[in-house]
Amino acid sequence: MGLANDIKALVDTRTWGYRVFRPATVPGAPGTHPIFIVTNGYIRLTSLTGVVVTAMDGLNAATLQIQNLPVGGGVQNMSIAGGAITSYIAGTIFSLTGVVGAAMDENDAGHECLPDSMATRLIVPAGTINLTVAAATQTGTIQWTLYYVPLDAGARVTAV
Repeated sequence: MGLANDIKALVDTRTWGYRVFRPATVPGAPGTHPIFIVTNGYIRLTSLTGVVVTAMDGLNAATLQIQNLPVGGGVQNMSIAGGAITSYIAGTIFSLTGVVGAAMDENDAGHECLPDSMATRLIVPAGTINLTVAAATQTGTIQWTLYYVPLDAGARVTAV
């Protein structure tokens, strides 16, 4: 099992860059919540996907937005969810499209969804990558996975 995992990690690194995994958490109350921190320079974001692990409660209409808040200030909206996340079921996948400010791709559970096809390629400066929740608190959980390539020596991403 160890060799298979080593080979998969090597393929992932060559194809997508480094992987940063954030365990499933509740999106939270309305507001802005950091999910990743970029430090020591710029990165090229090659993929950012969210997978619904625990179904949303179906009661509260909420929307999600991914944004970058650079260290020097100035929010950059990277994408928004395709709509209200009110009743997404476990297995639903959100994925960036590569178009800044565009809706995220969303695939219901049971449908094939590949991470971004390298379409993202967003350049992200040091700062935070945030999940902004609007309208209502949700009780379901989302697991986020980010792939990146450092563009500056020492640039890296960590999960919050």
